Amino acid sequence: MKEQCFICTKNLSNINSILDAQHVKYSWRPHFEENKYILFFSKQNLYTCIPCGKQFFMWNLSKNKLNLLENRTINGKQLQLPKLPCKLIEHCIMCKQETPYLDSDPLHLRQFYLKSMGQCCSSCYVAIHNTSTTCDDFEEEMY
Repeated sequence: MKEQCFICTKNLSNINSILDAQHVKYSWRPHFEENKYILFFSKQNLYTCIPCGKQFFMWNLSKNKLNLLENRTINGKQLQLPKLPCKLIEHCIMCKQETPYLDSDPLHLRQFYLKSMGQCCSSCYVAIHNTSTTCDDFEEEMY
């Protein structure tokens, strides 16, 4: 058995009664919260305290996980998080200047995107691909 809750890291070593979460989630009893129990999630091989186990049940059974993520709290205080999904403006990988694209824009619709590197602005892209000053012939370069 684990010594602590995998979510809140509360010490569980002094609790001897273990409930199988698979059987308990459909027949929850109020006395589970009054007595000291540990919930065991067999699919994940994890142990939790009762309050964290209830939150984990809500997450697993929820059909609207996005809503749970948007309304999450820590220690009873609402987190000030941006709404999901975030729409961030892409920056040039060379000069860090803003580009006209969002990070959610499809790559095939963007101009000046370098595969395996990222988004460039037009001037950096042209500077990288400027071939007017390069030599085509290796022998020319030597003389």
